Amino acid sequence: MLTGILDRFGAGELKLGDSPQAFLHGLRGPTLIDVKGRDQSRCRMISTLVHGNEPSGFIALHRWLSEGHQPATNLCFILASVQAARKTPLFTTRYLAEEEDLNRCFGQPGHGPVYQRGRAIMQAIRELRPEVLLDLHNTSGEGPAFAVSVRDGDSERALAGYFTDTMILTGLRIGALMEQDFGCPNVTIECGGAGQRHSHQTAYLGIKSLCDAQDWRRPAGLSPVQVLRAPLRVELRRGFRLEYADTASGAADLCLRPDIESLNSGTAAAGTLLGRLGEAGLEMLAVRNERGEEVSRNLFSVKGDCLVSRVPLRIFMATPRVDIATTDCLFYVVAV
Repeated sequence: MLTGILDRFGAGELKLGDSPQAFLHGLRGPTLIDVKGRDQSRCRMISTLVHGNEPSGFIALHRWLSEGHQPATNLCFILASVQAARKTPLFTTRYLAEEEDLNRCFGQPGHGPVYQRGRAIMQAIRELRPEVLLDLHNTSGEGPAFAVSVRDGDSERALAGYFTDTMILTGLRIGALMEQDFGCPNVTIECGGAGQRHSHQTAYLGIKSLCDAQDWRRPAGLSPVQVLRAPLRVELRRGFRLEYADTASGAADLCLRPDIESLNSGTAAAGTLLGRLGEAGLEMLAVRNERGEEVSRNLFSVKGDCLVSRVPLRIFMATPRVDIATTDCLFYVVAV
């Protein structure tokens, strides 16, 4: 492991405090937490706080540790972006202003401190050789839980099933932890919106069920997992301005409807109003498929100044936050 980057503690060495916030304040920086299981020949790993504003996994971890469970196997929890999470107000900063997004730096050739942290996390995973790896996140806006994987196998579906009944199979590569090959199933869980209480419960129940399972491949009593294929990132090109409002102010190039995150649930029918466009029209949007082809006109059309869906779409990760939408993406879509 790259020394000096990650702290490492056994569960018994931690000061949990009486709240997740107190627990967070007791951590110095990126941390690994080891928990001894009944079977110490095997290890499972769960990552949280890759983004500092996505706390459900961390909140669930604090609850699980406070209850004193002994897991079926050894566990190692990764707390990846503690400093960002600790920035006031707590759990509102995705990543520090002077840094890059950690979940765009895994497996990438950069040389800054965030890339070094990503390499340290990857090295720790390879040294521990887990039988499964989960990365717990929250969606950018309110919405239901779903999983994301670069592989569609029985193992990935089984892992997803501890948390959700929907998994997105992606071929996009953006430098996420979930894309890396560690020789074990590796799945991201989007637990729902950070401000939704049921998101914390989703994370907790999934962690507890997985940690209790002697054979994680056989999750009991869960519904089959539906797989949605080929998600696309919808991005606003550089230099264009964004706002959220019922009526465009004229100060922005793209005005998305203020309740855009309501579209994270269900299917948006063809012709659904998404927002209003300025003079550049669809040229301000960037939507590339796995082959790098621009496909925005396959998904959206313009009626007057209205941006509408051309085909039925499942929309994910839509957010009303301008900062996230402009630095990451407006949302993801799957044509259905």
